Amino acid sequence: MNKIKTTLLALLLLLCTNLLMAQTKYEHAVLKYIPVLGVSKIIISYANDTKIIDLTKEDKKPDFNESVAQKQLNKMSEDGWEVYNTTNSNLESSFYYLKRRKD
Repeated sequence: MNKIKTTLLALLLLLCTNLLMAQTKYEHAVLKYIPVLGVSKIIISYANDTKIIDLTKEDKKPDFNESVAQKQLNKMSEDGWEVYNTTNSNLESSFYYLKRRKD
């Protein structure tokens, strides 16, 4: 009887360990698009880094051109990033929340 309990406990621990290891881990980023005249830029915040992309004059026209953000999001999707949420702030900026699987 004791041997059966030990075996069942070992199997339970093994199952719990496998379930914990099987959880998918993600890294997250936030892309902020600021289309305000004179300040237009894209800021990408990662866990340990921030990247600022100043926009060219062509990208700034017309004002509030969301295709600029879409181009950057397309580049990031090629690297495995996917958008899982978006918000905006009174037409002053748009936020795109991204995640990708960790290796």
